[in-house]
Amino acid sequence: MQDFYSTWLENSENIEKTVKAAPRVAKGKSLAWVRTRQDSKAALMIAPETGFPTGGSLLMKAEIPAGWHTGRHLHGEEAVYVEKGEGFLILDDRRYDFHRGTIFHIPHRSAHQLFNTGKEAVVYISGLAWPLEAFVRMGRIEQFEDAGANDPAALAKIAPEESQYWPVDGRRISMHEEQFERSAETKHGA
Repeated sequence: MQDFYSTWLENSENIEKTVKAAPRVAKGKSLAWVRTRQDSKAALMIAPETGFPTGGSLLMKAEIPAGWHTGRHLHGEEAVYVEKGEGFLILDDRRYDFHRGTIFHIPHRSAHQLFNTGKEAVVYISGLAWPLEAFVRMGRIEQFEDAGANDPAALAKIAPEESQYWPVDGRRISMHEEQFERSAETKHGA
């Protein structure tokens, strides 16, 4: 058997070199936009695939055209920030409305789908831990429906938002910018 500890030391040095040589900023003009089953238009911003040696997380940007929806799927936890547009999220068959500045917490393995009900594209940023989940063999994505045009008759049958909280355990699912708590602190992390 090879000296495993020497291998660990060598790997440690290689990891350090990789981190030092990695990009530090994701630039919008450099994004490689693609169409997927989940999104009409999506791009990885900060991810191992774009040269960022993350600790197992990724950041992506996506757009939903006016009158469209994302696919319906489930996976590990996700955070979503809506940069532009309006519509609603269906999470485990419950509706959560959104507009510019809304943040969502998608619980682990909860089926979800975003709908654009406005006149402009919805643009959102999504943070996931997919690389880590896949590495530790906990990653599983299930796709139930592909992205596409909204069906007005189906949208009309969706009940209005009842709460910003998840009925399963009471955690908050959505928060709008006007609800954010502002801090006067100026130190890092405040």
